[in-house]
Amino acid sequence: MQISTVPQASANTWFREPAAEFRGLPLWSWNAALEPEEMLRQIGLLKEMGFGGFFMHPRVGLETAYLSDEWFDLTRLCVDEAKRLGMTAWIYDEDRWPSGGAGGLVTRDPALRLRRLVAETHASVREADAAEADGHETVARFAVVLEGEAARSSRRLGPGDALRAGEACVRFRVHVMETSDWYNGAAYLDNLNPAAVARFLEVTHEAYARRHGDDFGRTIPGIFTDEPNIGHLQPGISWTAGLPAAYRERFGEDLLDSLPALFFDGPRDATAETRFRYHHLRTEMFADAFTRQIGAWCEEHGVMLTGHVLLEDTLSRQAEHVGSVMRQLEPMQAPGMDLLTERWRVYETAKQVSSVARQVGRRWRLTETYGCTGWDFSFAGHKALGDWQAALGINLRCHHLSLYTLLGECKRDYPASVFDQSPWWASYGEVETYFARIHAALDRPGSREVRDVLVLHPVESVWLHTRPGGMETPAVEALDASVIRVRDALLGAGIDFDYGDEEMLGRLGSVEEGPTLRVGEAVYRVVVVPPMETIRSATLALLRGFLDAGGRVVFAGEPAGLVDARPAPAAAALAGRAEGGDRWLDAVGERGRRLRFREPDGSAAASLLHLLREDEEAWTLFVCNTGHRDDQRPAHMNDPLRCVERTRAYPRLSISGFAGAAGRPVELDPATGRVLRPAAERSGDGWTIDTSLPALGSRLFRVPKAGGEDEDLPPSDDRFEEVRAVAASDGPYAIERSEPNVIVLDRARFGFDGEPLRSEADVLAIDRLFRDRVGMPHRGGQMKQPWARDPVTDPRGADVEMRFSFIVEAPPTGDLWLGIERPATFRLDLDGEAVAVADDGFWCDRAIRRVPLPADRLRKGVHTLTVRGRVDELHPGLEAVYLLGGFGARVDGLDMVMTAEPTAVALGDWNGQGLPMYGGNLTHALTVEVPEHRPGDRLVLSLPGFDAVAARVRVGGVDALVAWPPFEADLTEALSGRSGDVGLEVELLGHRRNCLGPLHHRDLWPEWTGPECYDPGGPLDVERYQFVPVGLRARPVLSVRRLRDA
Repeated sequence: MQISTVPQASANTWFREPAAEFRGLPLWSWNAALEPEEMLRQIGLLKEMGFGGFFMHPRVGLETAYLSDEWFDLTRLCVDEAKRLGMTAWIYDEDRWPSGGAGGLVTRDPALRLRRLVAETHASVREADAAEADGHETVARFAVVLEGEAARSSRRLGPGDALRAGEACVRFRVHVMETSDWYNGAAYLDNLNPAAVARFLEVTHEAYARRHGDDFGRTIPGIFTDEPNIGHLQPGISWTAGLPAAYRERFGEDLLDSLPALFFDGPRDATAETRFRYHHLRTEMFADAFTRQIGAWCEEHGVMLTGHVLLEDTLSRQAEHVGSVMRQLEPMQAPGMDLLTERWRVYETAKQVSSVARQVGRRWRLTETYGCTGWDFSFAGHKALGDWQAALGINLRCHHLSLYTLLGECKRDYPASVFDQSPWWASYGEVETYFARIHAALDRPGSREVRDVLVLHPVESVWLHTRPGGMETPAVEALDASVIRVRDALLGAGIDFDYGDEEMLGRLGSVEEGPTLRVGEAVYRVVVVPPMETIRSATLALLRGFLDAGGRVVFAGEPAGLVDARPAPAAAALAGRAEGGDRWLDAVGERGRRLRFREPDGSAAASLLHLLREDEEAWTLFVCNTGHRDDQRPAHMNDPLRCVERTRAYPRLSISGFAGAAGRPVELDPATGRVLRPAAERSGDGWTIDTSLPALGSRLFRVPKAGGEDEDLPPSDDRFEEVRAVAASDGPYAIERSEPNVIVLDRARFGFDGEPLRSEADVLAIDRLFRDRVGMPHRGGQMKQPWARDPVTDPRGADVEMRFSFIVEAPPTGDLWLGIERPATFRLDLDGEAVAVADDGFWCDRAIRRVPLPADRLRKGVHTLTVRGRVDELHPGLEAVYLLGGFGARVDGLDMVMTAEPTAVALGDWNGQGLPMYGGNLTHALTVEVPEHRPGDRLVLSLPGFDAVAARVRVGGVDALVAWPPFEADLTEALSGRSGDVGLEVELLGHRRNCLGPLHHRDLWPEWTGPECYDPGGPLDVERYQFVPVGLRARPVLSVRRLRDA
């Protein structure tokens, strides 16, 4: 199924002018009372930002009733507007996440709520009898001799049975999930129960089908499901009423007789088979009830099921929460993944998605990406994360997230917002076009991915260790690490691969002539067996047949000692016939390598990832540099480095391969749309391309299969060398702000209901104290949605007074405003004199209104701004306020100081130059001498050091985005033929981190940015301001580049 039908076009046109289907689709987060006119305005902005569509995503703060008639009136409005603009409007299937409960509308029925089986240990049978009064269903009792977390012995107790010396009574009972504000007063869904999921389909999907069915498969291509699972953060193990009967039907045994093996460690012979069977069954029950049922519904209704499951990143996380990720992805028409933060090096997550997609013939592979990266996440980071996912087969970017509003708690909802609240929003279309061109070039009609190596996915070995509280053991950690080591070894050697899920291999695998191993629509020439503890007998039979036919099987570690979770020597016997040992990687490369990526000394360029595709006309290669050194790739999912700290570069690099291609290679530049001629020479029956890759750099090549007359193309950029360079003028540089400067007032003396004022505190702490006073729950990511709260006729509340102090050393220039949310709630005083609450537009977001302040009252000294009013439970909450205008700022400890307005800044952090909380863009005026040059030379401006989201360079009609390494702008068009000094502008695209926070987090760059990072008095909170650096760190350099040998 395709999103749209694109006519056949030349390769270059297809690349230069990518269709909308290749553009990103943000999670457009509906988090307030939705207004039709504002929604139309925001769709227009999404179009302007280069997006191809959007997901209609209910989010924290939603006031419009979910799935109501009003809701569907608004979705109809958005679908119609998307259709008018040539965009797509995708459904998101839940109120917040995880998918299944329909915002509590389904799980108000206790019979449909998630169930778990828990173990209670009692000292006596009598004590266990007394516990039965809790009303929970008991499924079995056991007499168990416990030793720590292990069971030395166990026997099932019948009625009247007594304990023996040293035994405890373990009661296994059903736990029905308790209600939670996160589920709007309900709970999560029993995703092992087909009837429960059918009810979710009825309430959600059928409701959309009734109102939007005519647009399914067209303007509405698909439905996003988010983080379905079978019991995150719940006690015990997965359970549902039908599980024991299903176990007996599948395995011919009573699961209840073996329950201790699922909770307590013991001899492997006593636990392995039971755990293997149980986790196999719950994985299949989850897939049958949820993803297969919903996937079948989507197929029937002509839409794609997309999204991702919960915690899919490591073997241990997926084993515990979903069983096997690949099995849950198989029924999806557009399987997907989640990439949170820039600090997760989770290549196997993308590999699971692209492997399943290739094996079952799915064109689209989605990533929910950029979440939790923070307001200051750079375009270089957007490129880096998008690049490595593209190289691993992901082709549909879903941006986390584009916030409808920043009102109240919403601004802390896992920022940044990829939307107009960020000052760089108008430049983001160039990022989108970059990725759209990559995906278009790689998705030529009739093209296919080329990967010859299949790696068995060892998740089932982790099942043998999966029990409550047992996932952080050396054995599990070793399995998690081993799959990463095998992955990194293959990718570092330039050998691409797919994963193979053993259950899927049993259904889709066969041996064919070649010899090749077929898995669905994919074929392989090499199979790698990673370290495993158990392997399926069906897998061994398939591999024996492959070996017998002349195929290559390579063991990358010790063979499994168990077959179907039972001790057996069959895997070791197969390993004796296969390749392996210390040269296992060479053995894979001999048959499984299509390309070589080499540094000048012949060593492998180990930080590269690539995707090779083939169609009838050509090979297409995308390669990216992750920037990691060899010692910066730990054997776990967490990356110690921010994207901008990954600095490994390849000044010279050769790429060899493309067997049978007769046409000369071309380079496609996705940033500009240019088609270029790289340096290349014949190598056997293929080609060697000489190129380079900066840190976080990428290249896109197309190598025609047929020869012919070479197209006259300009040379690639890396065929030019620098012949001279001149640094731009030294600072200070005259500056121009794109918006008013900011002083954040987030600490105040405060009081309630006329009581004496208390000591100064963080506004978010004051909000909590206010809520405690009136009996309201705290705000945060877990709060009950406004739409789901009971109607209130007499809202609880209190009179609130907050007094903010600041120091003036120099008065502001021009107008002065206060940025404040819901200003009509409050009365304002400045130094005891009333200030009229008049609306004069907004700052940053339409929820933060600008109220004019009398600038002429600000004399040198200490000033007090008082905000007072009646605040009740219908109010979004107490927030910081912002002084806005033409002034400078300084922070002395916790004191805010207004200083003279800066008109120029020197090189270095602008935080110390009057702009510590400024959240907009800043244009610097520079001069540079144009060096001597001749016709054909290129004039390139480099920005060797700056801290910002990105930069723009403007001179002589050229307006160039400088967004990622090597941080250069080609100014040849503007400067060629000129001499002497010329003026130019360098605009740094700023961000909201230093005004919207977190401002008091222990770490300058948290690994994860979410509501918990703003917790006043929490474990990560510090009583000081933390501002990230922003500014030009080095003088721009204008260089003359000349074609080598010219």
